[in-house]
Amino acid sequence: MITRRNFLRLSMLATVSSMMAACGSKQEDARLSFLNWQDYIGTDTIRDFEKSTGVKVTYQNYSSNDQLIWMLGQASSQRITVAGYDLCVPSEHAMLALRRIGLIKDFSAGGIHGIENLTPALQKRTSDPTNAFSIPWALGTTGIAWDSRVLGETPDWAIFLDPKLAGKMSLLDESVDGIMIGLLASQLPPTASDAASLQTAVTTLKKMRQQTRLNSSTYLRDLVSGQLSVAMAYSNDFVIASKLNPNLKFVIPQSGGLQWTDCMVIPTKAPRPKRAEEFINFVLQPDISAGISNTANVNTGNAAAYNLIAPEVRNNPAIFPDATAMARAHPLALHDDAALRRVNEAWQQVKNA
Repeated sequence: MITRRNFLRLSMLATVSSMMAACGSKQEDARLSFLNWQDYIGTDTIRDFEKSTGVKVTYQNYSSNDQLIWMLGQASSQRITVAGYDLCVPSEHAMLALRRIGLIKDFSAGGIHGIENLTPALQKRTSDPTNAFSIPWALGTTGIAWDSRVLGETPDWAIFLDPKLAGKMSLLDESVDGIMIGLLASQLPPTASDAASLQTAVTTLKKMRQQTRLNSSTYLRDLVSGQLSVAMAYSNDFVIASKLNPNLKFVIPQSGGLQWTDCMVIPTKAPRPKRAEEFINFVLQPDISAGISNTANVNTGNAAAYNLIAPEVRNNPAIFPDATAMARAHPLALHDDAALRRVNEAWQQVKNA
């Protein structure tokens, strides 16, 4: 698969029991269970970590922040268990939701090294200004990917209302992201969470749903094959797809797009938190961080790694947008519980349309 957002439900659930059965033995102390997006890590990152530390890594994927929150929430209610996971990588808004319900924990005192390698802005993020429980993994944008053979002009979100492209377009199945796009398309502030604004966004998105499908798992494969002509897309996913289909283009629309930061966090029930911290410290090293940028097509925000990143990655505007493009990209809304509940309910209306 070419999208990092492809959720392997059966394989993930099938391995949970075997991971849990092994917990508690001394041999298991040399293991790390890492849950991450697909195609979102350096080619050699895990191999080099295993070689450097002797720790065996179990690496699995999920498809969306909503899915990750559901999984960890199920663990707390004991309907399923994911206590075997030591490290995961939610986006900031999902990270804060997990934090508020007690599903991620603080790092140990003095356990994280290399924070100084990050850009000053990432060292003092609003979501976690002291880096007490999260460390940035990567950042990117959400915009529109399209096939230039089908659509000559640069699109904006209104393109998803075009009946001539019905069945050839897709939106990501993410509640916060999706509602923000609905707000932008309705010319409303993208972080609004009042009932009236959300209802306007829902109305717009329901109209879009008449022409589009919701797809976070195969949309890029479908863009490459020509089954889709236009899609709401993550920047790093687009870069992967564009290597297979050079006719694909990407834009942060004039009316606005999104920017996101995904962060490494440790679940509260992680059996090996020290191993997780060891891995975090490993990827904060400039050369390791650069390897992730080069093969996952992301900006890791590691300033010390910048000159080690391949020129073709460093100069790719989809990965490192210029200031003008970034000015159009709105950070994902960091809603409180009440607002997030309203957003999720609004998105469910869109999904049911």
